Amino acid sequence: MFPLMLGLLLIGGVAHAATLEIPTPQTTLSGIGVVSGWKCAAGDLTVRFDGGPPLPLVWGSERKDVRDAGACDQANVGFVTIMNWGNLGDGQHTAVVYDDGVEFDRSTFDVVTTGEAFLRNAAGQCVVEDFPAPGEEARFIWNQATQHMELAEVGDDLAVSATQGACVVGMILQPEQSCTAYYGHEGYDFTFSVDQFSYGCLAYLDEGPPCEPEAMWRSEIGAERNQNGSWTIARLADPTSDDHGDTLETATVVHLVSGERVIETGRFSEWYDDEYFVLHVPAGVQGRALAIFVRGAPLGYATLLQVAADGTRTTLADEGRMSPDPIPTLSLSASVSTGTYYLFLDYADYWDVPDTPYEITFQLDN
Repeated sequence: MFPLMLGLLLIGGVAHAATLEIPTPQTTLSGIGVVSGWKCAAGDLTVRFDGGPPLPLVWGSERKDVRDAGACDQANVGFVTIMNWGNLGDGQHTAVVYDDGVEFDRSTFDVVTTGEAFLRNAAGQCVVEDFPAPGEEARFIWNQATQHMELAEVGDDLAVSATQGACVVGMILQPEQSCTAYYGHEGYDFTFSVDQFSYGCLAYLDEGPPCEPEAMWRSEIGAERNQNGSWTIARLADPTSDDHGDTLETATVVHLVSGERVIETGRFSEWYDDEYFVLHVPAGVQGRALAIFVRGAPLGYATLLQVAADGTRTTLADEGRMSPDPIPTLSLSASVSTGTYYLFLDYADYWDVPDTPYEITFQLDN
C-alpha cells in the first residue's frame, strides 16, 4: 500500500487533491521502477525530468486508500508509468508532473547507477545481517530484469548459496554450483549446474536435468568442462546487441498519438532475438482501433498484450507469419482505450536469416 500524502491545488478556483508519491523527495533510486501518485480529477497527465520532453502518465488505477482517507470521492485516481531510473544517469534530478500542461507537483531526488543504464550479464548475491529484524538474516540476489538486488530468502545463519545467480558468459562453476538464465526464444527459465562428479547438467521446464561429462551445447547454453573439473560457460541464447528489449521490463516505449502514424525500426540480431514494445495509449481514448504493421523480417508471431497489475497477460490480437519472402509483412489490429499495452515480436528461427532489419507502423484512429 502506498503511503498516503495529501496535496491541494487551486486550479480554476476549484481545489483538487493530488500527490506525486514516487519519486519521493530526497530519496535515492536505481534500477527499474515506476513514477506514481494520485489525483482526484485528471486530464492529460505527463511527467518531465529535468525539463526534458513530457512523458505520458496512465491515470485511473485503483487507490482505495486514497478514497477511504477522504481525499477523493472515488478510488480510481492513481497514475503510473514504468521508468528505468538508470536512463537519467547518476546524480540529482527533478521530476515535475502536469495536468493538461499545468504543474501540480514536483520532487527532487538522486539516482545511482552501476555505470550503465541497463546492466547485462552480471551476477551476485549478498547476505545482510539483522534484517528484516534483529537476529535474522536476508539473502539478496541480483535480478537483471528489474536491475535490483531482490530479496530471495530470510532465515538464520544463511551462507552464500551454491547458486551463483544469473549465468554469465565466461562464468566458471565449481562442482555443486549452479546458475540460472532465461531462454527468451521459448520463454522459460533454466538452470545449469555442475554435479558432485563434475558433470554439467541442464534443468528446464518440468524435465529432469540431462548431464554431459565433457561439454554441453544446447539451444539455451554452451559450456565446457575444464581440466580441474570446473565448467566454463561459453555461450548463452540471450543476445546483448538488441536495439529493443527482450522482456516486459526492458520494453521499448512507444507513445501513440490519435490520428497519427508512429514508426519504429529495429533489427533482429540473432534467430532467438525476441523483442517487446510498451505502447502508451493517451488519455481520452475509448474503444478506438489500433492497427500495427510489421514489414521486412520473417517473423514467427506478433502478439498484442494487455498486462494486469497482478501480472496476468491477456492476448488482444496475434498473427503468425511463416514466410521467407524477400519483403514479408504482418498485420494485426485491436480495439484499445487509455492505458498500457505490449507488443511482442517472436522471430522465426526456422528461417535462419540473422541480422534482419524490420519496420513497425502503429496507427491509432481518431
